[in-house]
Amino acid sequence: MALDQALDTYWLRVTPSMTRVGKHRMLCLEWYAGHATARRCRTTWSALSAACHYRTYELPPSPAEIHTRLLEVTDLLAVLCAPGN
Repeated sequence: MALDQALDTYWLRVTPSMTRVGKHRMLCLEWYAGHATARRCRTTWSALSAACHYRTYELPPSPAEIHTRLLEVTDLLAVLCAPGN
């Protein structure tokens, strides 16, 4: 939720129309926030999304994996909310 909210806040600051469609805001992030930030957002969001959806054929993420992803979210919040970004 924090990553989604940070993306909404980021897009409201950059271009408000981008908050309407979640898929577009992730695809266009590379051109606005840079390749590295966009890649980190996609990877983190995908991993956390997968962790929240139960799949009988996959092992759930370990607590260490979840902790690592949450630290990544904290770093991304700082990047997305930084002035000038």
